[in-house]
Amino acid sequence: MKRFSDNPLKKQKEQRTVALK
Repeated sequence: MKRFSDNPLKKQKEQRTVALK
């Protein structure tokens, strides 16, 4: 998940996906 840190937009989307899961 460190690669997501590179993109704030992607990080936010990843967080939403985790919340859904």
